[in-house]
Amino acid sequence: MTTKDNTKEINFEEKIEWYLTSFGGYTKGTEEGYNPRKWYKPDTLIEFVKKTQPNEWKKYSSFHPNNAERYFTDILEKRISNNGLLQILREWLKLDWQTFKLIYFKPETWLNDDVIDCYNNNIIECVRQLHYSEHNENSVDVALFFNWFPLILLELKNQYTNQNIKNAIRQWREDRDPNEPIFRFNERCLVFFAVDLTLFLVCIFFFNCLIFAFDFW
Repeated sequence: MTTKDNTKEINFEEKIEWYLTSFGGYTKGTEEGYNPRKWYKPDTLIEFVKKTQPNEWKKYSSFHPNNAERYFTDILEKRISNNGLLQILREWLKLDWQTFKLIYFKPETWLNDDVIDCYNNNIIECVRQLHYSEHNENSVDVALFFNWFPLILLELKNQYTNQNIKNAIRQWREDRDPNEPIFRFNERCLVFFAVDLTLFLVCIFFFNCLIFAFDFW
């Protein structure tokens, strides 16, 4: 492989994926299971809940023997629409007298083996080139999934292809449809990054506009 071949944007993606999967605790994920109509991975979510909270799931599913998974995701999506994703992640999801955690944060101590096991069973994936919409073939360079949702999205640019972080910011603002639910802050994604070989910038949301730190330089 020539030096020129190693300077393409796809090689930048590969390096980021390699680092996150080698040192960041991520697994190499794919688009498999991603639902472009729901903008997350419902099957991954159900897998996580069943594995980490089997007793609660058994009791809950007894109330919905024919459609437990569908009812679970339908109610979850309504709660997110009403209350926001952050609240759902921080608090328990209550359904039919059962409470479910949808993510386990790092425990303060390592004394409780059950809590540690649940934390270790979080499913975190690095997915490259996520085709996020049912309306087109557009893709995001890198999506980081936590159990079910693509909470972190990255657009990458490479100075060796005559692009830099300004192009990544422009892509977020001009080439990404804000009406796509995956881009609605606190509904699917929580963090947007623009990244090149020397800088990475995170955006903040201000009156539904993407504001990057670059704007204040």
